[in-house]
Amino acid sequence: MSTVLAPIHYMMFRKITLQNELDDYLADTFIDNTVVRDEIKNILDLNGMELEDFIIPGEIHASLVELIDKVDVKMAKVISTILQGNISNMDDIVNAATQFGKDHALTEKFTDLQSLYQQLNQVVLAGMPCDMLLKVINHQDNSLTWEYTEDPVSIIFEEQKLSCQDYYAVIAGFIKGLISTLPVELTQHDIRQFTISKQ
Repeated sequence: MSTVLAPIHYMMFRKITLQNELDDYLADTFIDNTVVRDEIKNILDLNGMELEDFIIPGEIHASLVELIDKVDVKMAKVISTILQGNISNMDDIVNAATQFGKDHALTEKFTDLQSLYQQLNQVVLAGMPCDMLLKVINHQDNSLTWEYTEDPVSIIFEEQKLSCQDYYAVIAGFIKGLISTLPVELTQHDIRQFTISKQ
């Protein structure tokens, strides 16, 4: 394991930070009770923080894994609070995630779908790189399909009486927003399988 911060660690922190901002956005959009909302947002507060503020010397990997766990727990708690409190429904949550994605839409031109997929991998959190959770299973000129080889959030979401399907629905909505300015579209075939295709 690396003991020195490298570009990949900063990329991971940016991905964690963006998902944390998505969690906060969903909380701010749907949860009016300030006590409940602040309690959820305090699960992971990254405002004004840098990667160095969270790293335990000599334990970079473990420190990042802990942040990933917290940001996933936070998302589960946000969704659970919204649904179980009958504040709103899953469709509204997904639509809000799409709007958040639009607010952070990718603007860099892509040469092919593989390069776009790589751009998404630099933005959308999916565990640590060494976990190898994402796998491209079909790549053609006009489409690229990938899947999650394992489910990193099932236990976390089950603890909140949610299905992991809720997590992937939010991620799909987020990605649709990210690519909203590009001539491509996203299709979710299965709970953990996605395709980007040229329009």
